[in-house]
Amino acid sequence: KRKDKVILGRCTHTEFRINDISVSRVHASLIHSNGQIQLRDLKSKFGTLALLKDDIEVHEKKICLQIGRTYAEAALMTYQEYQNLKKK
Repeated sequence: KRKDKVILGRCTHTEFRINDISVSRVHASLIHSNGQIQLRDLKSKFGTLALLKDDIEVHEKKICLQIGRTYAEAALMTYQEYQNLKKK
């Protein structure tokens, strides 16, 4: 099933669960729109920090995130690329 939105947070019903007390139950979302990934804060208690001085264009198909003490990468890929990655 294709997902255009992934919710990140501490709650068990989020798609990307982060077991860290500094992360809100429903903390942020990653949204795929028009071939790009958007990071959106969902009114988390401590906010979602993106250390940017200006708007940037991401030319890669992945972004790296640190949420609390958790480090993650999010990537855009085809279903076949995902299947190949799972085999490794």
